[in-house]
Amino acid sequence: MPEILLVDDDEGTRSLFVEIANLADFQIHTASSGEEFFRLYDEQQPDLLILDLVMPNMDGLELMRKLLALKCQLPLLVISGYDYINEEGLELLSHGLNFKGFIKKPFNVVELRNLLTELVLPDETVLPPA
Repeated sequence: MPEILLVDDDEGTRSLFVEIANLADFQIHTASSGEEFFRLYDEQQPDLLILDLVMPNMDGLELMRKLLALKCQLPLLVISGYDYINEEGLELLSHGLNFKGFIKKPFNVVELRNLLTELVLPDETVLPPA
């Protein structure tokens, strides 16, 4: 079963991802902070990382810097309530991280499920848009 590791400080977003993952038969581990994310990262063997850009304490950019230092090559999906990634974020994503996409909140559930399926099960059929 594919495993996803998500970090987002918003409980509603984490709950939505859990629901989508359950419908798609994916295992998902969620973290509400960067510190919790790295604890789970060390314990789990995820197939996909999903991280929110804007969080208190350790934001998505700091997480990306740490993942880059770890030479992480897992597929990475970035999510945010903003519709852009700043210049530093683009620089980090283009130099060593396995960046697979950016999704702006709020999400279209079917599109999100299809994207997750494409990223962790590239040979599977996706659902048509609603």
